[in-house]
Parts: sequence; structure tokens; C-alpha cells
Amino acid sequence: MKPYVYEALLSLVLVHTQVSTTAASLTGQVLSFLLEQTSRELLEAFKTRPRYSLEMLMQATLDVEFVAQTLSHYTTDRASELQSLVYQELDGRTDNDARTRLQAELPEMRAVLKRLREASKNEFACFRKPKRSATGGGGSTGGGGGSVGSLPGAPIERRDTGGSMGSERGHGQQSSSSARAEQERTRMILEGGA
Repeated sequence: MKPYVYEALLSLVLVHTQVSTTAASLTGQVLSFLLEQTSRELLEAFKTRPRYSLEMLMQATLDVEFVAQTLSHYTTDRASELQSLVYQELDGRTDNDARTRLQAELPEMRAVLKRLREASKNEFACFRKPKRSATGGGGSTGGGGGSVGSLPGAPIERRDTGGSMGSERGHGQQSSSSARAEQERTRMILEGGA
């Protein structure tokens, strides 16, 4: 993981602390918004480089996935859409050889991501979904009844529809569509390692 990712997440830990101690009911909304903004900034940053070698593609993929997994409790549909656009942007700036070689590197990338998450779990523990008490009382996420995801202002749970965003356009871009599907499979494999 690049230092900028770690520093950005540590900044979000500070935000979490400040918001949760001053306006706890807004914590989910604020962090969901900041995840969306972070994803948007990653997308814009990855657009600045014309090509991505295998090594660059691996690093970018690990960075994006680490952020997505660390903040998964605060993922919104918009954040997921932006993360998918990041993968499409990376894919569009990568050649077929790097894509193919990336598939061979996935098991090691998955292991690296798992080690990173394990090594940083204490630093980013505040981002984990709060556990419900056995008595069902006094959760810090707000009102009674229903799931956390259905509370007003609570983050929307991350869902993978299994589809590729570009595959429904029907422009006859089979290679681009299959490349996006390959990137989505890569992402799902990495997510499975968390």
C-alpha cells in the first residue's frame, strides 16, 4: 500500500473520532460522503497517467481495494460506482499482456491485501461494523428495530451485482467488455481474501 493511502485513511480515523464524539448520528453519512470523495479523487488521479505497467496496475489495484475493504461499512452505491470506474480507467490504460499477467499474480495480491488488513486492523478498527450486543440494547448506531443499513443516514451496504457496467451498452466492443469483466473478476477475487 502506498503511503498516501495509509495517510488518507489515518485522516479519516481522525474524522471518525471527531464526528462520533460530537455528532454520532452523522458518522455514517460523513464517512460515506468522504469515501465517495476519496474514490472520486482516486479516479481523477489514475486518469493522469497514460499507461499502467503490470507493477503499476498491481499497486493501484491493491490501493483501491484496501480503501474499499477498509471502509466497506460506509460504502454507498455511488462509491461502488466510482470504484468500478477506477477499475475501468486502469483497464483502459493497461495492455493485454499486463492484464493476463495480473491474473497469475492474484493469489499473491490477495495474500498481500490480507496481510495489510491484518497488520492495520487496530489502526482502522473504528471503521468496522459495530457488533450488536447479545441483549439487543444500546447500540451506538441509533433507533430500534431494523438493520443498520435501513436506518436513516446509515451507510448503504456494499453489494456486487456481478455485472460489468459497460457490458449493457451493446457497442460491439467485445474486447473492452471482456477486459472490464476480467477486472471485475479480479476485484471480486481480491475482496474474497479479506
